[in-house]
Amino acid sequence: MINFYIEKEGEYEVTVTDLRKDESRVYRFAIDQTAPVIQLVEWDYMVETPVLSGTITSAGMKVVYGDNIKVNSMTYQYKPFTSSLVETGTVDNNFIFWRKGEYVITVTDMIGNVTTQIFQLTDFDVVVDPDGAQTLGTEVTQNGGAKGGTILHVGYTRCLYLGGNASSQSRLDYTFTSSNPSIATVSEYGTVTGLSAGTVEITCVLKSNPSKVSKIVLTVLP
Repeated sequence: MINFYIEKEGEYEVTVTDLRKDESRVYRFAIDQTAPVIQLVEWDYMVETPVLSGTITSAGMKVVYGDNIKVNSMTYQYKPFTSSLVETGTVDNNFIFWRKGEYVITVTDMIGNVTTQIFQLTDFDVVVDPDGAQTLGTEVTQNGGAKGGTILHVGYTRCLYLGGNASSQSRLDYTFTSSNPSIATVSEYGTVTGLSAGTVEITCVLKSNPSKVSKIVLTVLP
């Protein structure tokens, strides 16, 4: 018996001949070490917009992989914002997720390559220093930052507002919290202050109904 190994990517045709029986067999196979590609598509009333892993949106999220990918499974992990329980399951290509919470999507192809994407679906939108706002954070008014941007420099502020799909536009009707107050703090009025370089997630919860949650990620630069 002869053993040999092929590791380089490509398509192969191997012919094995039994000299005693004068018989041959041909084996065709391919080696692909590239992980399968998952495309996240924001789905909002039939309007589809490709987005990146880590996206936070109040719309639905369609998960797509190419027809040329031979997929063994596509699994999801789902955790509601108001629970520590994690639900797992499998779904088909082009499945649209709607339930609010945090998701991890994993696609495994037929030869074991794995790709993972994450996203969050919120109950409403939180926007940063939107165009037309009466007050803007100092990142915009003093540091030349872009309206609507999510980049903040140390020592400057950005102001959070509620999107049009929120049940109340009064920021005092919500509780704002920072995932890392050493990077950025947030006031009861939704004013975020950059303290040190890093990435921070701001959570916004409706006081009258804590199941209504939104989040936004800001990047603080030196």
